[in-house]
Order: sequence, then C-alpha cells, then structure tokens
Amino acid sequence: MVPLHVPVFVLAPAGELPLEPDGWAALLNLQCRCVDAAERVRLFTLADGWPGSLDDLLQPGAAMMRPFCDALVPGWAVDSLSLGVYELMGTPAGPGGEDPTAGMQVEAIRCLDQVPLRDVQNEACWFYPTEDGSYLSSRGPRAVRFRPGYLPDRPPTTDPLDYHRSHLRLLWSLLADDAEMTCVGLTYNNRRIDWPLEREDPQPSCDWAWFTVNSAAECPYREIERRRVSEAQPR
Repeated sequence: MVPLHVPVFVLAPAGELPLEPDGWAALLNLQCRCVDAAERVRLFTLADGWPGSLDDLLQPGAAMMRPFCDALVPGWAVDSLSLGVYELMGTPAGPGGEDPTAGMQVEAIRCLDQVPLRDVQNEACWFYPTEDGSYLSSRGPRAVRFRPGYLPDRPPTTDPLDYHRSHLRLLWSLLADDAEMTCVGLTYNNRRIDWPLEREDPQPSCDWAWFTVNSAAECPYREIERRRVSEAQPR
C-alpha cells in the first residue's frame, strides 16, 4: 500500500525540536509539554443604552446569554518558541475523526523545516467586533493540552506536501483594550492550522468587561465597566 502523507506542526523551543524524531509519541509529548497555556475569550452583544450594570449581568440567577464568539486564544511565547514542520507517512489504523493523525499508523517522519516564530511573516486579522455597538467580553486563562497542529482542509494524500516556508503566516489581532497586538494563530498557504485540544482546565478567575465600539470616535473602543470574578461564580 502506498503510504499517506500528513503534514503536522509542532511548537517548542528551537533546541528541543528534533531533526530526526524518535517517533510520533515523542512529538506528541513535546507539543503537550511546551504549550500549556491559553485564554478563553467570549463575546456577547448588549442592547445599546442598556440601563443596568455589569454586576447585574453577573449576579447568580441572571439570564444566561449566548456568545457570538467563543474562542481559545493560544498563549504562545513568540520570542522563545520555534515551529517544527514535519510530514508523517503511514497508513490508516482506524477512524481518525477530524484529526487525521488520530487514526494513523505512523511508519516514518520527515522534518520539512524548523523556524523561529519571530521569523515567520506576520499578518493582521480582526478578532474583536468592528461593528458599532455595545458588547460584553469574558477573558479567562486556561491550562491546556494540545496535539500537534494539522491542516483540516488537506486530507491525507499519497502526494508529499510541496512545502514552502514563505506560505506560513503568524496571525495577530487587537483584543479589546490591548495596548499591543496578540498572536492568535498560524496559517499555511492561507489555510488555518488547527491544534486539537485534548484538555482545558479553567483557572481561578476571569475578567469581564462591558465596552462600546464607535468607529466615528477618535478612540473607537471605550470601556464602561470591568470586573474580575471567580470561575465558579454563575454567569
């Protein structure tokens, strides 16, 4: 049987990325150990001129709102991490689901590239709402466990990946009142790279903010109220 090829992406300090991996398990463990923090960001829409307060929204028993955005933002240390690009070769060992590596019998691994994240070309993207209005945000740290990244738009194929470093992009966005842009992900050849989440544990508290966006104002973002609450408190 002709082996299938699956490109994968591993984040770790440069000195820990192997040119000749001992095996797939070694790459899994490396990814899990070197990236263990993220931030859960949720966004909600509020009616303009809402007369209440942030405390009213966060009181036990208050009506639950459905977020229009619920994202896990990676806590990547861009200045210290490097990206290892590898190609797995093997055969399906069973149903793999969305992650093609989960059901693959890996027979060989080839290193395609190793590059410091700070050397990857940057690209800006929008994260927080750009439409005028009133919003509520929740931001809380998470302890996480990720598998290596993969390209969900590229199913396993018998053809090797025609890899070019110039196709990598490091995505950055402003998150509400951030003074500086935050790294929110990576793409390859304009395709997103997914990092399968194996575990996500909330930390003791998260920050809630009520803010408005007015594109005609000198400062489009205006914070109205902010509060830090325990993750155990009903919301």
